[in-house]
Amino acid sequence: MENHRMRIFSPSIFLTLLFPLLFLLSHSTGAAPVGVCYGRVATNLPPPSAVISLLKSNGISRIRLFNPDPDALAPFWGTGIKLVIGVPNEILPTLANGTVATSNNG
Repeated sequence: MENHRMRIFSPSIFLTLLFPLLFLLSHSTGAAPVGVCYGRVATNLPPPSAVISLLKSNGISRIRLFNPDPDALAPFWGTGIKLVIGVPNEILPTLANGTVATSNNG
């Protein structure tokens, strides 16, 4: 009789453990944030304020800028949009050597 009960309860224990596991797995595979590349080498580009509005209206929260252009960076401050900034190839050796470039504004 005890052996019969074990067979009856085994599937229920299995299902009791399976459903929470499936629930956790289904919620851990949620949608990832969408990002786009924001190129600035073209004609007739919209102003950064229009680009920011377009990104936000489409739920885009991350962008990549190919060059660290201050005119392109400044409008994104305080928007909540995360930036990845590319480094021009000619600057890579300086970064690889660990030297810091400074400018004399005096």
